[in-house]
Amino acid sequence: MGILSFALFSFVVWIGCNERNLAFLKWNPQYLYILLPIAVLSLLIPALTIVLCLRSKDRLGIVPVLLTVLGLTIAMVTFFSFGVFSPHTDKPVQLMLVDSAGSQGYPSVAAVWYTQHPTKSTLSYGTQAGRLSFEVGENHKQHTHGLIFENLIPHTTYYYSIDGQPEKTFTYFPEYQGGLRFLIGSDAHIGAETNDSEATVKILEQAADADNRYSAFFNLGDTVERGDNESQITSQMQLFSPYTSIVPIRSLIGNHDGLFGGDNRWRTYRYPAVLPSQSSGSSLYHRFDLSPSIHVFMLDLEWGTESYTAGQRAWFENELKDIDKDDLVIVMDHAYFFASSTKYHGLPWYDNQEMIDTFHKLFVDHGIDLVFSGHDHQMEHITRDGVEYFIVGALGGAFDNEPTYISPGSLFRDFSHHGYADLEINQGTVSVVLRESDGSALYSWKKQWKGNNLF
Repeated sequence: MGILSFALFSFVVWIGCNERNLAFLKWNPQYLYILLPIAVLSLLIPALTIVLCLRSKDRLGIVPVLLTVLGLTIAMVTFFSFGVFSPHTDKPVQLMLVDSAGSQGYPSVAAVWYTQHPTKSTLSYGTQAGRLSFEVGENHKQHTHGLIFENLIPHTTYYYSIDGQPEKTFTYFPEYQGGLRFLIGSDAHIGAETNDSEATVKILEQAADADNRYSAFFNLGDTVERGDNESQITSQMQLFSPYTSIVPIRSLIGNHDGLFGGDNRWRTYRYPAVLPSQSSGSSLYHRFDLSPSIHVFMLDLEWGTESYTAGQRAWFENELKDIDKDDLVIVMDHAYFFASSTKYHGLPWYDNQEMIDTFHKLFVDHGIDLVFSGHDHQMEHITRDGVEYFIVGALGGAFDNEPTYISPGSLFRDFSHHGYADLEINQGTVSVVLRESDGSALYSWKKQWKGNNLF
């Protein structure tokens, strides 16, 4: 009993020491009714056990104490191992947009995968099938692999192979009607019973369809239901890989991805340390320049401002200082700012005032044009003070309830279709189309921007 109670106590301690777990409790206060009795029980039982052992004249009374300490040690190691409840397993190859600039100015692309047993691998690639004349290799055996394609030329199709495996192909920043095109989605929640995997696959098919000519798939988080669950991550990567080995993906960590130490698995699989983080020095937030006048910021905002660290704030505000207000500036993150929704467990899941107070004026002052978020499972367009906010949390998770609160400035809302945002940037114009999973348009928006500089 002492071992069990100490295990429970260590669990409570672990919950309290992990900022992501605290954010979870803040937004899901109903779990406090479970956690608090556990905390009381976990303290009461070992306290009584120790008192009885100390009062016992039997020398063997020390045994329960030792067992209790052993139980505490085992429990602490378990819970402080960042949610590692099962061993890592092999992960398939994905193409990832990397936080470094290629020779032509666009962001670099890397082939990324994970092996349970360390291996030393080589990436071979070229512009003709069967003639892979370029090679990039690893210097030593490792679990996490991230090999960057060097000197890629935009609008060019490449064939590639890892260690002689069957060739795959992708086009590096293909031109689409004179500009660039990106697919943006969030909240697939793979592993949840409520996930619509058929809809998720349809969206992935849209992303990888060569005729659509998407340059990248921006995935804004909550990719899995629980970020500590190895089997969910493996299933998700196996589901995504046939498509994300064709079109590069760039993912953000969502609140579900970071649950119970899941942020460590996220760093291992979603943006491993072998990849560069030139703009921010962090694997959780980045800046991508699509041209000298087109900038994309990806921020780590999981539940809201809880993960907006002082370091991230200083980096973001410093980066904005050097950007011309006439440039096209896009911000992407997981948590919403303005949103129409309803209350859940007594808390409003709409217009997040902390997020608004922290960011909206900053966005307005620095000429941010577009903001894409997820978290709420809906698609919505809200305009405020010249900033266009889009919610794209419809990648496959269960739909949110119909809203009881409509955010002022809401121009379009959809709570019944899985889908994504289709972002197109051309010379002097930018457009966003909110589409169903099969590609059908639900809503479109377009505006002029003063810059006209595409690489």
